[in-house]
Amino acid sequence: MKLRLLAIAAGLAAVSSAHALTPAQIADARTAGTLKEITFSGASALRLSLGAYVQEICNTSTMHVFFNNAAGNNHRAYSCNLGVAVGNYAAGTPVLVVKRDQGGSGQGVAPIALNTPIAHMNVDASCVVTATPNFTDIQVPNYTCGTTSNRVSDAGISDVEPGLLNATINLADNTPGDPTSGAQTPADLSNLDVKPFVQGIFGVAVNLRAYRALQATQGLNQDDSDANRPSLPTTWVRAALTGSLSATNTSQRGWGLVISPAVDASVHTKTVNICRRQPNSGTQAASNAYFAQNPCGISSANALRQSSAAAPVHTATGGTYVVNEGAGTGNVETCIGTTVENIAGAYAIGVLGRENNPLANGGDKKYRYVKLDGAQPLRYDASTGRGAIFGDYDFVYESTLQYNTTNPNLNADKIAFIAAIRNGAPKPASLAKADADTQQGVMAPSSTWAPAQYPALPAADKPFASRVGRTAGDSCSVLKFAR
Repeated sequence: MKLRLLAIAAGLAAVSSAHALTPAQIADARTAGTLKEITFSGASALRLSLGAYVQEICNTSTMHVFFNNAAGNNHRAYSCNLGVAVGNYAAGTPVLVVKRDQGGSGQGVAPIALNTPIAHMNVDASCVVTATPNFTDIQVPNYTCGTTSNRVSDAGISDVEPGLLNATINLADNTPGDPTSGAQTPADLSNLDVKPFVQGIFGVAVNLRAYRALQATQGLNQDDSDANRPSLPTTWVRAALTGSLSATNTSQRGWGLVISPAVDASVHTKTVNICRRQPNSGTQAASNAYFAQNPCGISSANALRQSSAAAPVHTATGGTYVVNEGAGTGNVETCIGTTVENIAGAYAIGVLGRENNPLANGGDKKYRYVKLDGAQPLRYDASTGRGAIFGDYDFVYESTLQYNTTNPNLNADKIAFIAAIRNGAPKPASLAKADADTQQGVMAPSSTWAPAQYPALPAADKPFASRVGRTAGDSCSVLKFAR
């Protein structure tokens, strides 16, 4: 009888372990000390790549996704029992990975370097279940959690190396959103343990109305196929992002340079709505380097900013520019695809990480990525066998993942978990298994190949193995073939 009861207890334990970790169970495990909780901050452009890798290492039958609200623009988290051993944590270990996206890459650098507490979403019994209570996709929340508390992040992620975010143009304002205020001083990075992460592919996005107008101007079919993707000249994008256009009937140096008046009779007076990130964003730092050569060259320009801290009003006509600065990737998506798209006749442009897919999960966020000088913003184009992995598209920068060696909250097990993610997530085989919606946005640096020679890689991994790179830790260096 005793053996039978033991068997029943073991069976119940096995069933229980297959259930997703609810907020209440997370709170109990936290109190009991069995929960392994790791907090990341920074690089909202890579929010989906981190979530996709967490999905890979989780037993997805035990997984839950948490957003700070329905959109999840600022904070996301993932709970599960590990499906495989990760670092020193055995398979079956309950983990909670919390990711702060708000503020972008800067929040993965300065607060990490200074061990400064910043707001992280609280995942506890106060979280509210959504209409999708069970895990389906990393972009679909099962719970929303409305509170935060200040904690020192365990690790940070940045779209570019920490040093680039110390450049004056990339420092956060003392008064967020107000370009007239002073900038913060550079952070002391000497205690950071920094290693490369994935290569991030960035794209220039326009709202759907502008996309269709570009297609019409270029004689393309009005669909969403790669073959009918319109192109923008890099020189025009650079002029737009640095404030060198003039949207009037007299100058005709605005949207009318790329959209025909035969398609839009009022195009010469259309406002150039810029949806961009705030300083201290890695996406903005990449945009500054690529389009403005700042801080990379003696001919550097300044990226355009709004003249006051007031929230800009997007208008369809009149005036040259309106600039909106968002705290995270989701804010830029909303600015382009909702705020501007919902204004009759209005156009918008911005920069996003290509891991963000406006058509993910059958939805439509009403923005699209354009070509640059005819180059497709694709990691790999199956129809041609070419893509960013061969340098055909070069708006590419290497991200980093770092932690502070003096962080009192880190122990050997946490460091081993962070190191395992840093080593495992960027590999071609890992990216090949990631959520399909994220895959056009990331490539595996050549340093992650095993074996090193490209011909020896498995066929399924080759489309994720980058053949190009910049000098390690130097985003101002040119992109060239790495091996």
